[in-house]
Amino acid sequence: MAYLPIAQTVPQYSNNGEPASGYVLKFYAAGTSTVINSATDNTGATLLSDIVLNADGYPDQSGSIFIPHIDQEYKLALYPSQSAADSNTGATWSIDNLAAAVNADTNSQVQVSSNDATPGYLNGKLVVGSGIGLTEQNDGSDESLLITNPVKIYDTLALMVADVANISIGDSITLDGRNTKGDGGGATWRAVDATLVTTNGYNIVAGNATVAFQLYTSLIPFSQHTVIPAQWGADVTGATDCTSEVHAVRDYAKSSGANVYFTRGTYLGNFDFQGLNASQWQNLVIYGDGINTVLKRNSALSQVLRVRGESSSGDMRYPHVSNLMIDGNGSSTSPAFEINYCQTPQVENVYFQNCHNAMLMETKVYDGSLTHVIFRDPDRTAADGYALKLGDSCNYITIDDSYFIGPGDANKHTLLYCSGPNDAPGYHRIINSQFENSSHPITLEDVRGIVLDNNHIEGHGALTTGTAEFHGITIKPVTNGGASAFGSGMVITNNKFWGKSSTTAFDAFINIDLDSAGQTETEDLFAGWVVEGNTFGTSATQGGDAYGTKAAISLKAFSAKGQVLRLGSNNWHANGASGGVLRTDFILTPANTAGNYARYTLDNESPLYDLWLSGSREIATLNKAMSGGIITTENATANGSLTLPSALKNMEYTFIVSESYWLELDPATGERFRLASAADKYIRSSGSSGDTLKIYCIEDGIWDVAYSQGTWTYQV
Repeated sequence: MAYLPIAQTVPQYSNNGEPASGYVLKFYAAGTSTVINSATDNTGATLLSDIVLNADGYPDQSGSIFIPHIDQEYKLALYPSQSAADSNTGATWSIDNLAAAVNADTNSQVQVSSNDATPGYLNGKLVVGSGIGLTEQNDGSDESLLITNPVKIYDTLALMVADVANISIGDSITLDGRNTKGDGGGATWRAVDATLVTTNGYNIVAGNATVAFQLYTSLIPFSQHTVIPAQWGADVTGATDCTSEVHAVRDYAKSSGANVYFTRGTYLGNFDFQGLNASQWQNLVIYGDGINTVLKRNSALSQVLRVRGESSSGDMRYPHVSNLMIDGNGSSTSPAFEINYCQTPQVENVYFQNCHNAMLMETKVYDGSLTHVIFRDPDRTAADGYALKLGDSCNYITIDDSYFIGPGDANKHTLLYCSGPNDAPGYHRIINSQFENSSHPITLEDVRGIVLDNNHIEGHGALTTGTAEFHGITIKPVTNGGASAFGSGMVITNNKFWGKSSTTAFDAFINIDLDSAGQTETEDLFAGWVVEGNTFGTSATQGGDAYGTKAAISLKAFSAKGQVLRLGSNNWHANGASGGVLRTDFILTPANTAGNYARYTLDNESPLYDLWLSGSREIATLNKAMSGGIITTENATANGSLTLPSALKNMEYTFIVSESYWLELDPATGERFRLASAADKYIRSSGSSGDTLKIYCIEDGIWDVAYSQGTWTYQV
């Protein structure tokens, strides 16, 4: 450290108001008793171990007054005599941990710290980083330093490249837009060594042989992990296809984990966010500025947006798509938005328009959700379109608070279509949503475990012309699929159905169509069904009643007889007036009858089943779904036998002969009545009206007669 003055003026010392004549100053290293030398000036040429004050109390050396200089932090002591100073005792005062005074001389230099042994001027001591300027101003005798940030600003990328001759490696450049000023592609770029990078036209752009330009940072303030297609050259006006630019962003997001943010504008193309290899792609986030961000199908291509894993392993995990408008451009039957091979996809605040088929979630899609999704006015050019299809191998999808709006014409345009049967598809939850302007809002085919709760389902404009039918919910099994392919465990609760037409009739709010289903009479097709709390509303001009071919619930079955659908409490309204509680169980009847359904009211919670209907034998085999029911021969026109289902513990039936024809009950093959002489022996009423029999099973394979009245006898 250089020698610096202890004061800017000559110090004068006193004692009790009188000059400290003959007193002695002595310097020590700070915090110690080690004596150090002081100097008479900044050269350090003359060093003194102590200083004797003159008659006026000033430091004096051979008759010359001076300012003591010191080269380190110090302790200063004033002694009354030379002898006291020599013995380092009896100091008048001492002050520790002092530093040299700042030199105000205009010619003085500075040091950076106590470790700096070389004083210098500011223009030599200040060093600035890359991209920062430090300029000595020509101010005459009062000089100053100008610190500048030489960031260059251009309206567009093209203007930056055109001015490459005036740009140096290390410069920062700000663009107000990528293709045009203010197009959302503004960002910070860096001029880099062209020999060290590979240009790609997207985020690394050629300048000349020496300088290239690299996209440095996104302008999104809350994240350093977001990429913007507009910054990579995507056209936001919708005038030109920007598929390649978006795919370049996709590749970067895949490798870096960045989110993808579509700024407001229209993006024309086919954007395929598919896994690039067999490794998992987790937490992909694609989002925009709501309806101000439009992804629009290029008429020459297929999907607008596709999110899917690479293989059947479902290796795309937790993708999230939100705040976009997807425009199908009305030109393709391919789905506008497709999700496949994904686990836990989330779609939120997405708006669809001009789509023939809007959205498909099909293969290996699990545990997903759609929230606040709007499907608006699907393309009306054909009858086979859908707004949303949940297809094969698509399980456990929740649709919540969404809005499905049909084209309002007579075409059977399905808004929500759920299908199977691969990998036990289904178990979806459709809740708190609205379906309108469609003749067939919801179709459930070959799926099971569907929950429809608190939805609003209506025909509205779809029923205002022609003779269009209306099926609010259509439930169908696969052809010849058996009970395993039908919709077991359906829960339809608290929904509001409304035909809303003044000119045409409707068919059914819930249409259960088992035509050509291939089920047998022994299968319990409606196991686990819950249908309650629903409100069915229509206008009086539509005709019909609470049941039948124009009904709240319509059942059709050409091969499955004896099936029972039990209902909870539902409400029926006609023309705004309550029709009371709809509480009825349905029994399905065989084909080719005048009305292929029948209804039976409940009596003490026991359904009443007639083996004959309008003089025609309807039921030949019971099933376990009818356990607890009362079976009668009302309207019988001939003797008849009835095959019992396999006897399982706790099953029971009551039989009443109400016509003068005998009724025979045959156990299943190999089973028996306990009191019969052998297996496979029947019990028969002779045909006396009033004969009553109640049977119960307490042991699998064996029927016990709990009650008998009349002429019942066992086969010998």
